Amino acid sequence: GKKKPIFTPNCDCGDYVIIVNAEKVALTGNKWDDKLYRSHSDYAGGLRTQTAKEVAKTKIEVKLKPMNAYERKIIHEKLADWRDVYTESEGEGSDRALVIKPKK
Repeated sequence: GKKKPIFTPNCDCGDYVIIVNAEKVALTGNKWDDKLYRSHSDYAGGLRTQTAKEVAKTKIEVKLKPMNAYERKIIHEKLADWRDVYTESEGEGSDRALVIKPKK
């Protein structure tokens, strides 16, 4: 955070956000149709836009940033009860990251 003595605005100082009650998140109103997620492939005309409904249907795996064993364990435990996804750790040593995958 900004209160750290080593804070630099253009540098990742290692602060992570862990969502422990993600199952309670809900979109209200017209956000399922109005909320847009954009990604770009760095090529001309490579902008891709999806609504929240389309993102929920795609079921694409998500790889999180590398993190320590304790942080990975917390996320593993929180997502263990979810029926739509499962988690795995990939990588070696300090590059070990968590991957959230859809159940088939």
